[in-house]
Amino acid sequence: MLTKTITDSERPDFWLISDPHLIADDLHDFGARVKKMRQTSAGKDIAYQDLALRAFVRKVVRAKPAALIITGDLTFNGAKRSAERLGEIFPP
Repeated sequence: MLTKTITDSERPDFWLISDPHLIADDLHDFGARVKKMRQTSAGKDIAYQDLALRAFVRKVVRAKPAALIITGDLTFNGAKRSAERLGEIFPP
C-alpha cells in the first residue's frame, strides 16, 4: 500500500487559522453599512484584512510549517470575488 505523508518530521509544525471572513476591498466602498459593521466586534479589522493576511502569509513562508490549515468561514457571505482574493493572498 502506498502512503503519502505531509512530512517526515517526527514533530511536524502545523499552523491553524480560523474564520478569516475575508471581504475583498473592491466589494465595498467603506460606506455607511461598512462603517456600521466596523462598530461591531465582527467588523473591527475589515480595513486591515488584506494587509494582515498578507503579513501572515509572509510569516508562514519564512517559518515553513508542515501545513497551514484554514477552517471556518473563509469569506464574508461566500462572495466569489472574496474567494478569488483569498487565492491571491494564499498562493499554492
